Amino acid sequence: MLDGVDLTPFVTGENTAAPHERLFWRWREHAAVLEMPFKLIRLGDRPPMLFDVTTPDGETVTRDLAASRPDVVARLDKHLTEWAADLVPPGIPPAGFTFGRPAEEAYREHHLLAPGGTD
Repeated sequence: MLDGVDLTPFVTGENTAAPHERLFWRWREHAAVLEMPFKLIRLGDRPPMLFDVTTPDGETVTRDLAASRPDVVARLDKHLTEWAADLVPPGIPPAGFTFGRPAEEAYREHHLLAPGGTD
């Protein structure tokens, strides 16, 4: 299911406001919500991760703000869960979801999971 708005006025500069208050996506075992400046990521049944997308160092396990910003995690996770309930199939990655080896390796390679399976 696709949802959204026509982005043409935003690309052309006709409309300079933000097209959405939040941006959501879900792909396989990955679901996320962006509400500037924060991005919440869920990978399978792991605890959510939180990043400040305005920082230059990117989204890595060492930059995860979830422990220090539980209020933001709770708010964004609630929005993500509500959004995902209307998808087909509904929901964010299910509890008990197990990554395949290629997905584990890809997330570790991009530093979203700690190296060596110690996350």
